[in-house]
Amino acid sequence: MRRRMIVGVSGASGTVLAREMLRLLKWADVDMRLVVSAGARLTAAYPRGLSTGWR
Repeated sequence: MRRRMIVGVSGASGTVLAREMLRLLKWADVDMRLVVSAGARLTAAYPRGLSTGWR
């Protein structure tokens, strides 16, 4: 049975940590669900002008 995990991101350093966590979980073939706050979306996009694709 495939493992499942929910990753919640609330902002600040959480966006950087979440990006790495999602990369590792994908490598480990884990079924993921992502919950992102509005603040986390803004924080992820601001420092580097990145688009995370998080909606």
